[in-house]
Amino acid sequence: WFAGLSYQKIKPPKCSIKSASVKPKLATEAPLPLNCKQHTLTQHYMKRLLNITAWVGLLVLGAQSALAALPPLQFDCKQFNSCILYVDDSYQGAGAGTKDQPYPNITAAMNSVQGLEDYTQIYIAGGTYDNETFPWQLDATVGHQIRVYGGYNSTFTTRYSAQYPVNIDASGAAQILEIDDLAGNVTGLTFYGSIGNAGNGNILSVQNTGATSYSFIVNDNIFYNNNDNGSILRVNVSGSNTGLVENNIFRNNDSSTSGTALAIIGEVEARNNLLYS
Repeated sequence: WFAGLSYQKIKPPKCSIKSASVKPKLATEAPLPLNCKQHTLTQHYMKRLLNITAWVGLLVLGAQSALAALPPLQFDCKQFNSCILYVDDSYQGAGAGTKDQPYPNITAAMNSVQGLEDYTQIYIAGGTYDNETFPWQLDATVGHQIRVYGGYNSTFTTRYSAQYPVNIDASGAAQILEIDDLAGNVTGLTFYGSIGNAGNGNILSVQNTGATSYSFIVNDNIFYNNNDNGSILRVNVSGSNTGLVENNIFRNNDSSTSGTALAIIGEVEARNNLLYS
C-alpha cells in the first residue's frame, strides 16, 4: 500500500471576479465585502486538507496491519536480573510458574530454577505444602544467586509470613533443602514434621566453601517438630564467604545423635534466634 503513495500538486481555480459585495439587509448595515480569491482559496485548501486526512488514515491502517503481523515481544528476565517463579498450593492445574499460573508445589519451582542462571527468585504463597519430593538441591548450575521468599498472599501483592505462613511438611524426608556455593536468601518458610518420623538429615543446609565471596542469609524461618540425625539448620562457610542466621525460631526439635538445632561453621553471624523445646 505504501508503494502506491504519490503527491499531486493541485492548482487553485482561477477567480474571474475580483471582488463583490453583498447587499446589506438593513440600510444601517455596512456592506459585507466578499473577496472571490479568498473564497476560492478556502475551497482549494479544504480539498487539500481532506486529501491529507485520507492519506493519514491509510497510513495508520497500514501501520496497524503491519504491527499485527509481528510476533509478540518476549521478555527476557535474565537480561534484567528479574527471573521470578511463583508458587501457590491453591492453584488448580500444572501451572507455569508465572504470577497468573503459579506452580502448585515448591518442587516444580526448584526443578525449574535450574538453568535460569543469576538472580533467580522464588515467591511462595501461604499454604500447606505436603505434596513435595525431597530433597531440593540447588548449586552452581543455578548460577550465582538464589532467593526464596515465603509468605505471600494468593495475588502476590503482599508478603507477610505471619499472616500467610508457608508450611512445608517434611515428614519422612532425610533432607529438605541443600544449597551449595550460592549467594542469596531463604526467608519466611516453616519446616515441620512428626517427631520421630520427620527429616533424618539436615532440614536446611547451606554449604559455601568454594573460592567465592558469597553471602547467604537465613532469616525469619520456623523449624519445629523435626527429629534429625544431624542438625536442623547447618550453615558452613569458609574463605571469603559469609553467612547470617537471624530471627529464626527452633521449637520442639530433637536429634537422635550428635546434631543440634543450629550449627554454624566459619564466618557466620547468628543473632536474635529463638531456641526452645
